[in-house]
Amino acid sequence: EASRLIHVGTTTNDYIRNTIVVQGTGTAYTAVTEIPNYVNLIGLGADPRGNGTGIAKIDGAGTADALSVDSNGCRGLHMVNLQFNQSTAGNFYAADFAKLFRSTIETCVFSNSGYGGLRIVLGGGVTMRDIACTNDTLAQITGLLLGTSATCNAMKISDSEFFGDTNGVSFSAVAGKHTMFKNCYAWGGTYGFLDTSSSDVGFQPMYVDCVGNGGGGSAINDGGFKISNNYTRHCTNCIENSSGTVFNTPDISNTNA
Repeated sequence: EASRLIHVGTTTNDYIRNTIVVQGTGTAYTAVTEIPNYVNLIGLGADPRGNGTGIAKIDGAGTADALSVDSNGCRGLHMVNLQFNQSTAGNFYAADFAKLFRSTIETCVFSNSGYGGLRIVLGGGVTMRDIACTNDTLAQITGLLLGTSATCNAMKISDSEFFGDTNGVSFSAVAGKHTMFKNCYAWGGTYGFLDTSSSDVGFQPMYVDCVGNGGGGSAINDGGFKISNNYTRHCTNCIENSSGTVFNTPDISNTNA
């Protein structure tokens, strides 16, 4: 932010990006409650998967969201190679964005955080790739949560894994226009992918080359995927594991079990 202020000729039309480097350490950083717009937030440490030392890690310690962004929101974020978690059980999120727009999250982990790994309540134009929402040592109800009665449009989520004690992914936005999940895996005790979005196909997210694994039921669209509306229009070339019964989704006539 200091750089933005001192640059000669800076106007309200200039979106100068700054970079914050988070060094991997033996002790995690404490919870973060705000981050600036148009910033690169880069973890300089070990691969964020796992729970050893040397990771650029931010810890809510069971008392707060590890990262929390309020209703002012965040725009233009590029976040790379960071882990957000709870070292002690608590009902929080690893990262909770009230608003997130025009941003990229890659090679980050959101883990062991009670309510869920990563939540974006209202968002658009967000790219996520190579991220993991995990619950390896502490309970986490849902891996990824998008929506909560708001819109999450034009998101691209690829090459990522989501684990939750109840649901791997919960998409409860009223609209997910042009949002795409591609080559993702979701595991949940009840549902892998739970999608309660609008009945209008044009307002729904799409799932391509994804695998959903859940224990809610043993029929198609009843475990690995649970899509409330038009599930045959949502999914392309997906595989569903519902309580051990495997289907090619959406074609119920082509069963691999």
